[in-house]
Amino acid sequence: MYAAARAEWRLRRNRRTMAAGEGEHPTLGRVAMDAKPACGPERDPEFFAAINEVFAEYPEAADRYSVRCVRRERDVLKIDFTEQVGVSRIEDGRIITEFHDRNDDTAGSFRHCCEWMLGACVAECRE
Repeated sequence: MYAAARAEWRLRRNRRTMAAGEGEHPTLGRVAMDAKPACGPERDPEFFAAINEVFAEYPEAADRYSVRCVRRERDVLKIDFTEQVGVSRIEDGRIITEFHDRNDDTAGSFRHCCEWMLGACVAECRE
């Protein structure tokens, strides 16, 4: 199953859960029914429709990528992706990402880009 199809299936399942009056989202817990999501297909339907078309056109590549909201990085952590880059590593079964200045020696050493924003690398990963 393709990543976009899985995401759409989860979205439909979660809508059914909320519509059934169960009132609790399986991962977010209790949420306000009128709250506008910060990110996602309900917030940006045209964008996600276009992304789904691209994923459908390139199914082999679609399994390697996902669309991720960066609201927490921008709004909560105040990360400026033009000045900073995330450096990720796997540790004890978790993916840990730390943000470094782009001119810091830590960024760019023995890693490859694993996340892009508007064509620029915003995260490097150790394998």
